[in-house]
Amino acid sequence: MREFINRWMPAAPRRSTASGFLPDPRWEGYLDEKITEVRVGLAALLGLSWQFGHWGPVLSLILIPLVVTGKTKRERYGIALAYYLAGSHGLIEGSASFFGPGHVPMGIALWLISSALLAAGWAFADSAWKVIAVLVVDALPPLGLFDWLSPLAGAGALFPGASWAGASWAGLLMLLAGVYLLVRWMTQGLPVDLKWRHVYTDTLMFLTGMALMLNNGMNLTFPQAWSNAILRDPLRKGDLHHERDQDLGY
Repeated sequence: MREFINRWMPAAPRRSTASGFLPDPRWEGYLDEKITEVRVGLAALLGLSWQFGHWGPVLSLILIPLVVTGKTKRERYGIALAYYLAGSHGLIEGSASFFGPGHVPMGIALWLISSALLAAGWAFADSAWKVIAVLVVDALPPLGLFDWLSPLAGAGALFPGASWAGASWAGLLMLLAGVYLLVRWMTQGLPVDLKWRHVYTDTLMFLTGMALMLNNGMNLTFPQAWSNAILRDPLRKGDLHHERDQDLGY
């Protein structure tokens, strides 16, 4: 990222010292600020990608390296917050559609509060085990009720039908293993011991191969009895809520 910006930005001003010329610290701070703005923008685009089918769960995994590479808690929190705000803006319209037009303020409050709470844990995600902890905590109630944007959802897209491995959580466990190894690689580098280095690289290659095989080899179809039901439709007098209200005398 830094090399890309340096190519399209003017040369950094330099200051003379006893040992030669060094980049101006003010320029380095400006460059870091611009890189952070790019990360925030990319995180917002990742959140919006949930509107396009399976792209959302798959691309949401990019949020992890975007957050981990943040240097401060404030930067990591801002990146995660941009992701959740962009991805969950549908809460506003959804609240108005379900509860009625007069509940727009409630939808806005729900959107802002849930996004702020879900992004809070990512401020501390600067290591592999902390990333795993944030993913797990955000997936559990009560936060889990609003965290449909969790990168854990990528397990269903990357490892479809993984229950053949003997456990319905096989895809989730494979995703967590891959995330842990990748983040540890990013933050601490590969192990010095050659044996453990091969464990890292071989495991990541295995998980990549499994994802490709499962997506190309699985023929997933909807159940034959699959159907949908409209629980509330203001234009339909026969919906379930209308019939319930009639039974109650409203």
